[in-house]
Amino acid sequence: MYNIENISKLSGLSRRAIHYYVQRGVAPPPEGSGRGSYYTDEHLAILQKIKRWNDQGMPLFRMKEILEGKMSEPETNYIKEEIGQPHEIYERQLWQRHLMAPGLELHILDGLYPGALIQEIHSAVAKLLEK
Repeated sequence: MYNIENISKLSGLSRRAIHYYVQRGVAPPPEGSGRGSYYTDEHLAILQKIKRWNDQGMPLFRMKEILEGKMSEPETNYIKEEIGQPHEIYERQLWQRHLMAPGLELHILDGLYPGALIQEIHSAVAKLLEK
């Protein structure tokens, strides 16, 4: 049996993150209630999986599907979608956000295009909006 402090240290997740995953229905709630609530080895195993998946950038809905048995856990760095095409598993990527005009944003994968090209795109959008 683990209290929230111990399960937090062992799983690598903050107390706040654990409460969040429980609240969202991804992780099961602790046993008992109030100050007497506790976590089990089963909770720890689930929280460690959630931590690993979160580090891979997997969305919550996919974690929940796997834990509910609606989808099998990916065995490699690829996951098969319904259409049968392999997709890389939720790799975290850094995106740049560019405000083109009020209500219009452009998101570009960091380092993919040079700044001069982005400026040209911004100018072209500004000209289009002037019409």
